[in-house]
Amino acid sequence: MQRRWHRHSASTGRSGRVQSRCSASAGSSDLGNDANCLALDHLACAQPLKGSCTGLLASHIEGFAAQLSRKGYARNTVLSKCEVLTNLSRWLERRRLSLEALDEGRLRQLLTGLRRQGRTRRGDPTTGQQLLEYLRDHDEIAAAPQRIDRTPATGLTRDFEAFLCSERGLSSSTVVSYRPVVRRFLDELFGRKALRLEQLRPRDLHGFVLRAVSAPVHHSAIRCTD
Repeated sequence: MQRRWHRHSASTGRSGRVQSRCSASAGSSDLGNDANCLALDHLACAQPLKGSCTGLLASHIEGFAAQLSRKGYARNTVLSKCEVLTNLSRWLERRRLSLEALDEGRLRQLLTGLRRQGRTRRGDPTTGQQLLEYLRDHDEIAAAPQRIDRTPATGLTRDFEAFLCSERGLSSSTVVSYRPVVRRFLDELFGRKALRLEQLRPRDLHGFVLRAVSAPVHHSAIRCTD
């Protein structure tokens, strides 16, 4: 029995070494040791994929697996998520694209192709976004482009904020706290229609304040001033 156990341990390779390290710390109450063992276990899980992963993302598979481990994902989930990294790395390699070219658009192209082949999972889009965030945290790809809201309501809100700062002398933190209130007022009054400020009446503002005060939500930003 002892010899059979010994042969089994020797055949487990890196995974067996991970289990030995975790067993050695099993009696410890140190949560840091437990987290390290979990990370090592998931790194061992990623080893088979590392051998088959080629391309620009091959060097990131262990780091990505460790990050997923720290977030509490189960071992099988980490393995399936690392397969997304492997597919994406091969996809970039086949198209001779640089890592810097990777963004949400490229990710959608990959997932669309895999979906047509029936090779996608329900969580693949989320995994792809997690991978992009991981690469951005390590300065491997460019930051996500910021969406600029150019709607009339946003423009009016910014003008009102500038007025509060320059004419009323309010602090930036106070002005920022007013922003969602102003947007909620404009959305409630005009919705998706064009802003017709000439139609505004004092009763519109009074009605909005009364509804906000009576609603069971936090409304500390709504104040009455003389």
